[in-house]
Amino acid sequence: MVSWQHKFFDRVLRLIRFRQRYWAQYDGVKTPKRERPSGWIKKAMTVGQKSFEDMPFYWLEPANGATDGYIIALHGGGYVAEGSKGHWDSYAKLVNLTGKRVYFPFYPLAPFHSPKAIREWTERFVEHVREHRPDDPLLMIGDSAGANLALQMTEMGVPVDRLVLWSPWVDIEGANPEIAARDGSCALLRAEGLKEFSQMYHGATDPRDPMISPIFRETESLPPTLILSGDQDLFHPDIEAYASKRAGQGQPVELRTEEGVWHDYMLMPTPESKRALKATAAFLQA
Repeated sequence: MVSWQHKFFDRVLRLIRFRQRYWAQYDGVKTPKRERPSGWIKKAMTVGQKSFEDMPFYWLEPANGATDGYIIALHGGGYVAEGSKGHWDSYAKLVNLTGKRVYFPFYPLAPFHSPKAIREWTERFVEHVREHRPDDPLLMIGDSAGANLALQMTEMGVPVDRLVLWSPWVDIEGANPEIAARDGSCALLRAEGLKEFSQMYHGATDPRDPMISPIFRETESLPPTLILSGDQDLFHPDIEAYASKRAGQGQPVELRTEEGVWHDYMLMPTPESKRALKATAAFLQA
């Protein structure tokens, strides 16, 4: 049964026309807004910041500085938006659940950078972290576009040990007719907006290029992978098809579907999100 908290956020976001108002700011001209950690995060844990190749990255860790490994978190936002307050809050909760350091890079965005430039910067960043943490397994999470980027990392041969994908964007083209048919089911995304962001991101690159649309890869070699999705997510039909394809090929992929919730529900302060974060933490610590 869907929680009253999720129903509340669903109602409010629809009333304020969140999908139209929020995403309208990303017109390919302005630099996206960059969120900072909130007061409770700064009080509850250690927050660090550095720069890598002219892009900032942060890390969150327990206040006592004792960490049991690390997680690299690749945020979503259609490749046009920076990480949000929801990302900060969810990553901080993962620190509390796992005792691990969470790295939060603000990677280059479209349309100012090509898909190739974005993934190559990310690959170099991951290697930079690995050089400083050579004895720890590489654990990675990503949501939406960030999950797409995480799958690009595995395709490039980055040795990810365990992977969690929240609401992954597995088909940049978005041609699945089921997406248009269910438009309106999700309070965060609209089919028309997806086409705009997709074009900003892939530019002259074929959106069916298997590197940027993993659903079109014939095969993949994946680490143990957990996929979390809401059945009201605009992406859900693609996510189901992708997970089924990989599981049918014997890949260690598990899909868990939360009923009645939409895209990136993991970033909201709801019971459904709490379950997703606990599942993520348990999987990464297995």
